[in-house]
Amino acid sequence: AILISLIIGSFFAILITYILSLQFKIQEELILSLLPRNVTAPIAMGISEIIGGIPSLTAIITIITGIIGASLGIFVFDVMKLKKMEARGFSLGLVSHGIGTARAMSKDKNAGVFAAVGMGLSGLTTSILVPLFLKIVMWINIYIKNLYRFLKKALKFSYEFKSDFAYI
Repeated sequence: AILISLIIGSFFAILITYILSLQFKIQEELILSLLPRNVTAPIAMGISEIIGGIPSLTAIITIITGIIGASLGIFVFDVMKLKKMEARGFSLGLVSHGIGTARAMSKDKNAGVFAAVGMGLSGLTTSILVPLFLKIVMWINIYIKNLYRFLKKALKFSYEFKSDFAYI
């Protein structure tokens, strides 16, 4: 269950960040700075640098993400009636990084341990998923552009072909 939630949670965090960035028409360099925001700041900065983002901007965004997650996390868990401290801790570590781990540790030692595990595994998973995600997105973009060019040429040829027979 931990592995599944880790992979799905990390993937959807990256996907949602990417989709919202496209919707708001954010520049590519800023998108690359936003994508690794779901891990602790040092790891996020390293990922950002590797993929062509701005590491200092990534650090700020990551810290803000952690603060929001740590602030709202306990409230969300209460609304969802999530009682297991292990699940609360793991979730806080996964979403809110170091700040969430500290918050989990202040609530319950067991939650703090799971938060630390979640934070570490999240860093590992995201450092693999972000470059993989970008490769897939670039492949899809290339495929769509080539398909568009092909269809454009095919339609142009079809139109020229029809017009040649129009005079017979």
